[in-house]
Amino acid sequence: MNKDLKKKEEELHFFQEFRGLHSNMPLYDLIQPPPPEPDIVFNLNHQSVGLEITKYYLPDKSLKKNENEQNQIVNYASKIYEKFRLPPVCVQVFWSTFISIEKQQRSYLADTIAKIVAANIPSLGNSIEIEYDEELTCHLPDLITHIKIDRVVDYKSNVWCVPRSAFVTYCTAEEIQEIIEKKGNIYKNYNGNCDLLWLLIVSESSGPSSWCELPIATIQNQYISKFDAAYFLNRSQNKLFELKLLSTDT
Repeated sequence: MNKDLKKKEEELHFFQEFRGLHSNMPLYDLIQPPPPEPDIVFNLNHQSVGLEITKYYLPDKSLKKNENEQNQIVNYASKIYEKFRLPPVCVQVFWSTFISIEKQQRSYLADTIAKIVAANIPSLGNSIEIEYDEELTCHLPDLITHIKIDRVVDYKSNVWCVPRSAFVTYCTAEEIQEIIEKKGNIYKNYNGNCDLLWLLIVSESSGPSSWCELPIATIQNQYISKFDAAYFLNRSQNKLFELKLLSTDT
């Protein structure tokens, strides 16, 4: 699947979640036009609505970068392991939270993870955990706290993943305003085919870089916006918040 198609599928999925949480959405004629038009266009109460969708991430961009690197490395490691033609296993790789990963480390880390798993396959019905130790008796890189290898059931295919945990932080009104302004800057690029233009900010909750809560102050704040309506979708809480807007000239 190419990048554009994957993006459109993701946006449609976010929209369906948004629609399910919205109080009144009797919509018709949904389309996903090419840029520079909004991501989703639909008819609502005899008006054409353009919905622009954007993701929320914490201000610390290194978190998202590390999450992407971790996912790529574990995916690559699973492919290396499959070449060994060993029994399918469920592998969970737990990474150190505050250590940055560089691109040049990908091959080494993926190869190391694959070889450690291959050398420590538990018997069927069991699982083991390999922890990092400073004496390097297990040769686990210091970027990884531990690896769990599971054969509790007879897996038919390999399942490799990256579990994550972190403290959930609050999303501030300043962050929301910055997102609205950034998306509003491309407002002028739209062809004006929609009667209304809405913004949907999505906290996709795929990792600590997007985990957040909206405090009362953020929800009740009034935001300067060129959009006719703006919403915040918190997927981890399955909640949709309509943001209060102060209109500005387009």
